[in-house]
Amino acid sequence: MKVLDIATIMAGGLRVTDSQSGYRAYGKKAIENINLSGSDMSAGSEILLQARDHHLKHTEVEIHCRYDVEDRSSQHPFLHGPKVLFQLLRDMEYRRPLYYFTAPGMFLGTIGMFMGLKFLQTFYLGGSLSFGPTLLMMLLTIVGMFMAFTGIILHAISKMICQIKYS
Repeated sequence: MKVLDIATIMAGGLRVTDSQSGYRAYGKKAIENINLSGSDMSAGSEILLQARDHHLKHTEVEIHCRYDVEDRSSQHPFLHGPKVLFQLLRDMEYRRPLYYFTAPGMFLGTIGMFMGLKFLQTFYLGGSLSFGPTLLMMLLTIVGMFMAFTGIILHAISKMICQIKYS
């Protein structure tokens, strides 16, 4: 559950302590603006993300939950968790392309650059370059740069769409 809470925070920038709680109350504005696209257990996070998109207020109230009752949820946590996490990652791809593409791209590109510098040092000191690691270095650098630029471009496009949508 903590992984899903962190993923919800990363996908929408909304700070919550229990993103999967189904115990919620909604005002008229929320009912009019929130439209769920999925029918599975990822609705909790989707509602929170749409509430943030529509600038709706939310308040958390502590609740206590019992799992020793009959007719409780039939979803197994190890099946439910990854399913919701993949949905959140898909939402993050659209809402936060800098996190989804640019950050991993910069990480991969940096690893590739450091490998290249190490190989260059080895070559300069008289060593030889191995084909496999050199190819991996080039692949990491190129894929990392491509991902980073893709994230920047998608971020700019999403900002333009938001400006058009809300103006």
